[in-house]
Parts: sequence; structure tokens; C-alpha cells
Amino acid sequence: MRKFSKKLFSQPIWFRRFQLSSIDTIILLFSILLTRFIINENYTIYKLELLDETLSNLIPLILIALPIYVFTGQYKGLSRYMQSTTLYEIIFRNTFICFLYFLVQRLYDINYNLRYYLLIWILTNFMICSSRLVLSDIFKKLNISNDGNKIGVAIYGAGSAGFLLASAINTGGKYKVRLFIDDSSHLWNTRINGIPVRNPNEIKDNLYNVKKILIAIPSVPTNRFKEIFNSLQGYNKEVLQVPSLENIISGRTKIDNLKPILIEDLLGRDSVSPENNLLGPGIKDSTVCVTGAGGSIGSQLCKEIIMLSPDKLILLERS
Repeated sequence: MRKFSKKLFSQPIWFRRFQLSSIDTIILLFSILLTRFIINENYTIYKLELLDETLSNLIPLILIALPIYVFTGQYKGLSRYMQSTTLYEIIFRNTFICFLYFLVQRLYDINYNLRYYLLIWILTNFMICSSRLVLSDIFKKLNISNDGNKIGVAIYGAGSAGFLLASAINTGGKYKVRLFIDDSSHLWNTRINGIPVRNPNEIKDNLYNVKKILIAIPSVPTNRFKEIFNSLQGYNKEVLQVPSLENIISGRTKIDNLKPILIEDLLGRDSVSPENNLLGPGIKDSTVCVTGAGGSIGSQLCKEIIMLSPDKLILLERS
């Protein structure tokens, strides 16, 4: 299966576009056949004169539809990354195509009632959109990375940030989202793209196949973030967090650029680097004494002072 999926994803662009255009051509044919059958229940393709009539209706539709599909970018998008906007674009194209088809038929004095064109529009949209959804699901299932080799993760936060993070993770292929965790009771026991949403107080039995917990609540208050982080410490899982909304919106980072939780995140304030222009004149070529120099704060303070070129640095520690 892995060899097949690699071969499938490595096909040239022109070949994939040819496949999609062939699918659309077959769909257009079925749309006309089904439309004629629905309107006239005695209709059968095996009658030669009706076959000629079907082809005379199909050829103009294909000559109108395929160039519009090609030049408006219907075959440029990647099916496995399809979103709802792709479906809206397909519906808009088919609306325009059916309108042109109606005008061409009227130009050649081929008159059908509006129900005929409406049925073609409905069937074409339904079958083309369905084919893209099926292809998207097939490509996701045939992803080169094997699910058995993926690292299971849980996402804390079933909001928009959690959904975007899950989409990015499932596309990447290194991790697999096993469950969502959320504080909102109305989300418990629901599913997001097939992934269950659980109560934070009842997740112990759901973490057996989870290696990491990702906190996807970028705008959570510091006190609440600290509570969430402390509650997750008892599960013996690595806890990571998504970047801040400010960094995501500004483009400085992506939502799936996960980072360990630092002490600054729990303090609720950013770290401030020393300003050489402010501190330098009072330290440069001077004798500086640091008391409690063996602790975490004192030792870091000594490292920063050394960078400012003192004449002598005296370290005092009573421990």
C-alpha cells in the first residue's frame, strides 16, 4: 500500500489533471443520461436515435465545461488538501456552465424546459463535489506515513486553534491526533472530524496511546493556563503549547510550531533582556559583588554582568 501511495503521489501534474478531467467528462455524460431518464421514464440509451440525441447534447456541454474548468483552475488544486472553498468554486463554475449551455441550446433552437437544465446543474454539482470529497478521503487514507508509526497526541482545546492544529498535524504525517480535551461541557462526547472530545477530569483512561499533550488555547489567561499545565503534569506526558495568536497572525510562526512550556509562560510576562546602554556605564571597569551567586537568579545575574565587562566580579554564597 505504501508503494502504491508513493507512486500515486509522484505522478506528473499533467497526468493527474488528465485523470480529473476524465472523471468530469464521465460525470457530465451521466448527468445528461440521468436527467433524460428522470424527465422521460421511457428513455433508454440502447435506442440508436436517442444515443445520437444524447451525444448531440453531451458534446456542446463538454466543449463549454472543460475549457472553463481548465482556465479557471479547477485542476490546479490538490485534492488531498481540499477545503469548502473548493466546493463553492465548483458550484459557481457549474452555474456559469449551465447558463452558457442553455444559451447555446437556444441558439440552435433546441428547447428544453428549465427543469432539464436545473437537473443537469444539480446532478453535475452533486457528482463532481462528491468525487472530490471521495478523492480527498482516499488520499488522506493513503498518506505515505503509516498510522502505526505515528506519535499519538492529545489536543487540549477544541476551539478554532485546536481544529487548525489538528488539520496541520494530520496533513504533516508525523503525529496522529487521538483525542481533544476541552473545558466546555457542551463539547464533551462530541467528535471533530471523527476525533472524540473528552472531559479533562475523565481523560486518564484515554491517554494510553498518547505520548504528548498539546495545549491549543493561545488566548487563555495566565492563571488558567497555569491550572491546566499543573493538572496535566500528573499524567507523565510531554506537554507542549501552540504559539501566541499575535505571532501566528503576524506570520512570525505557524500554528504547528509547538514549543515546550517555559517559566515565562507560567509567570505571564515576557522576559526582558538587559540594555547595555542603561547598565553598561555602571558596571564597565567597576568591581561588582553578587550575593547569593550560587542560586538560579544569582548565577544568571553573574552571566549577564560578565557580558558588560566589569573590572572584577566577586561572587558571595553562604551555602
